[in-house]
Amino acid sequence: MKATIIGAGRLVLPSPGAAKARGWEHGLPLEAKARIDLSAVGPPGTIAEVGRLCVLERWRAKTAALPELCVAMCLESRRHGITHWISAANLECDSEDEAILVHEVIRRRGLMRSDIPVRLRAAEGPRTPPRFRFYTDEERGRASDGDLSGLRLPRAVSTDARLGARYIGEPIWDEHFGMFAQPLIAAVQDVIEAAERYLRALARAEGRR
Repeated sequence: MKATIIGAGRLVLPSPGAAKARGWEHGLPLEAKARIDLSAVGPPGTIAEVGRLCVLERWRAKTAALPELCVAMCLESRRHGITHWISAANLECDSEDEAILVHEVIRRRGLMRSDIPVRLRAAEGPRTPPRFRFYTDEERGRASDGDLSGLRLPRAVSTDARLGARYIGEPIWDEHFGMFAQPLIAAVQDVIEAAERYLRALARAEGRR
């Protein structure tokens, strides 16, 4: 039977050469956007960057595809001595006001870490008027009245949080995707434990069928 690829991810290992050449700490792509002080979580050589996690749509809901992919990336990270990942979750909007609102919802959900300083290297943003918004007019109206209860989070944000990620700093502009993104950090141990819990829950659900 021919194998079919249903998911993929990118694991960028730290690069001392790139770090030295650019004046960064770890030599990771996200450092081009922001100066992230990771001294509270680990020294250079123990931090990697995860990105481009993707699973075919029909395999996303109630399947083992994503947790299995995360487990494989965790095991590969451990093999290289990596203890933490950094990344940025897609906020599904190109409006700065909307990105700030999503950030506030994340903060109120208790999903932020305040012990990791993040400083943007440049104030970048969209060059055209916003075309993509995440919240509906009704949700934005509630938010303008100060009611953020029940407001949704973008799928990548909620998924990463379930896998142990916590968010840091402010939203950044991702020119490649044309969307704002929220930086995050995750301990490899937390991710593998969360993924394995999800796999056990799936197995129990299958056993009840």
